[in-house]
Amino acid sequence: MGCSSLTYVHLPSELYAIEMNAFARCSSLTSITIPESVNTMWAGAFQDCIGLTAVHYNAAAIRSNTNQPFKNDTNIATVTFGDNVQIICRELFTGCYKITNITFPATLTSIGESAFQGCRGVTSIVIPDSVTNIGIGAFADCSGLRSVTLPSTLTTIKKSTFHGCSQLSDIAFPNTLTTIDDGAFCGCRSLTSVSLNENLANIGDSAFKGCGITGMLLIPWRVTAIGGEGFMNCSGIEEITSRCMTAPAVGSRAFEGIDTGIAVNIPCGKLESYASRWAYFHNFHEMEVDLQVASDNPEQGSVVVDVAPSCSNHVATVRAVPNPGFRFDHWSNGDNHNPTSVLVIDSMALTAFFDIDTTTGIAEAEALPGIRAYAQDGRIVVEGAGREPIRIYDITGRLIATAADSRPYRKGIYLVKVGPHPALKVVVL
Repeated sequence: MGCSSLTYVHLPSELYAIEMNAFARCSSLTSITIPESVNTMWAGAFQDCIGLTAVHYNAAAIRSNTNQPFKNDTNIATVTFGDNVQIICRELFTGCYKITNITFPATLTSIGESAFQGCRGVTSIVIPDSVTNIGIGAFADCSGLRSVTLPSTLTTIKKSTFHGCSQLSDIAFPNTLTTIDDGAFCGCRSLTSVSLNENLANIGDSAFKGCGITGMLLIPWRVTAIGGEGFMNCSGIEEITSRCMTAPAVGSRAFEGIDTGIAVNIPCGKLESYASRWAYFHNFHEMEVDLQVASDNPEQGSVVVDVAPSCSNHVATVRAVPNPGFRFDHWSNGDNHNPTSVLVIDSMALTAFFDIDTTTGIAEAEALPGIRAYAQDGRIVVEGAGREPIRIYDITGRLIATAADSRPYRKGIYLVKVGPHPALKVVVL
C-alpha cells in the first residue's frame, strides 16, 4: 500500500487472496495480471492506482469481492478476461469510465451487480450465450453504450441493468425472456424502437420510463402486468397494439406522458377488460379475427379449418390433409401436431408443410440370398428371380410394374419385391 514508485508486480500462480488495500495508492503501477488461482479480492485492493491502464483478469475460481477493488482507478482503459473466467463479481470495474472495450470469454456464466456501472467509454457489448445471470445495475450509467447483444437463453433483465444508458439504441430481446425488471431501461432516451419478445410476461416499474420509443408499441400476448411508470414519459408512442386476451394489470402512472387519445388496438370481445384496466386511454379499436390457412404445396396436401375463430372463441382448430404418398410434416409456426389448436388474436396466417411418405408398409431387406436388384443406365435390373413374380413399387408404395423391363425409370427410390421375399431398395440416379 502506498508504494508510489512501484511500476510492476508479479502475482504468483498460487495466490488465493488479495487483501484490502494491498496495492492501494501504487500510483506508478500501469498494469496488473490477476492469476487464475485468486478466489477473493477485498475492498480497495487496487484503490487509487491512478496510473493503472490495463488489467488482465484470469481469476477463474473467484466467487466474491467486496466494494470496488479498483475504486478510483479511472485510467483503466483495457480489460482482458482469461478463457476460464466464469464469474465477474459485483462492482469489479464500477466507475472505470475510460474502459472502451470489453470482450467476455465463452466460459462466463454470471456478471455481478454494478460490475461495469459508469463505464461510459464502452460503446458495444456482446454477452455470450453461456451467461445466465446479469446482476442488478451491471451496466447502469454506461452512457456511451450504443449496442447490446444479450444471451439467447436469458430469462430476466434485472433491476436497473441498463438504467441511464442514454445512447443505447440497438438491443434485441431473446425469446426466452420472461421479465424486464424495475428500471431496466429507465432513461434510455435513444431507444426509439422496442420489439418485445413473445414470451415476455412481466414489465417492471419504470422499466422503460423516459425512453425515446416512437411509433407503435406492441405488447405481446403473454404479458400480465406493466409496473408503475412502466412507460412513463415515452411521449413518442403514437399507437399501442396489445395482443393480450386479458388487459394486463398496470401500476400507477404506467402510461403518463403518452397522448391519451392514441389508438389502442385490442383483441375483439375484450373491450370491457381494457376499458376498466386501461382507463388512461379512451380510443380503443377491436381487431378483427382473421385466420388464413394454406398448403405449402397443394399437390402434396390441403388444410381444413374444423373450428373457425371468432370474437367469442379465439381458439381455432385446423387440420392438414396429406394427399396419397405424402405425410404432414409441420406448420409454419413450428408446431408439428395435427390437428392443432391455435390462438387467433387478430390477422394470422398458418401454412402446412408436407413431405414424401416413405412408410409404404412394404417389408424391406438389405439383401436376399441369390437375388440382386440394382439400377443400370436408368433401368432396374433383377437377377436370380427365376420364375418368381417381380413387382416394382415407387417410394409411396404405389405399384408401377409387374416385371423388370428395359424401360427407363425416373430418378428416385424404388422397392423391388421378388415373390414372397422382403423388398430390395433400388436408387435410380
